[in-house]
Amino acid sequence: MKKLTCKDLGGVCDEAFVGTFEEIGQKCRVHVMEAVQRGDAAHQAAAGKFMTASPMEQAEMMLEFKNRFDAAPDV
Repeated sequence: MKKLTCKDLGGVCDEAFVGTFEEIGQKCRVHVMEAVQRGDAAHQAAAGKFMTASPMEQAEMMLEFKNRFDAAPDV
C-alpha cells in the first residue's frame, strides 16, 4: 500500500489516496470527475490535458505515475 496525492498523479491538489496502484488510480479518477462536475477549473484543465493527449503521451504519463507510485514509501 502506498500513498499519493492528486498532484503526484498529474492533478492540482493535495488530496491523498492510499492503496495499490490500481486502487489509487480509481480513487483519483473519481476525485477528479467529482471536482470537474463541481466546476473546478483547475481540475478541468488537468483532466483535459490527459484527455487530449495522444495515446503515446497518455502511456508516457501512466508510466510516470507508475514510477512515482513505485518510488513512494509503503504506508
